[in-house]
Amino acid sequence: MCFEVVSELRLDLDSILGSTRALAPLIDPNEHSCGTVPAHGVAELMHPEPGYYAIGAKSYGRAPTFLLATGYEQARSVAAALAAIRRTVLIHAAMRPTFCTSSCTGFRPAATDGRDLVAIW
Repeated sequence: MCFEVVSELRLDLDSILGSTRALAPLIDPNEHSCGTVPAHGVAELMHPEPGYYAIGAKSYGRAPTFLLATGYEQARSVAAALAAIRRTVLIHAAMRPTFCTSSCTGFRPAATDGRDLVAIW
């Protein structure tokens, strides 16, 4: 099998083509030639294993309809998805309040009742 290196990962492969299950009907050589494969992206390339995507010739398994231009578009799609995820994580991290004592902000509350935590948004 061509996926021996990733045998410990959770993969969702089509039993006939060896491609991702979502991609198989789009690239089936009995129905499509190189020029008739519809556009596809990250949704068809993902597996149940978080963060794992099969791109390039390996994404097509045994289907002979792979084109290099398709691989470039697959790489662009996955990179854009990963960048969007990273951007979302950074935005959420920036929005999450960070708690520290008043000594780290230079702010000393007037009350001395022990509530010296300051939320920084």
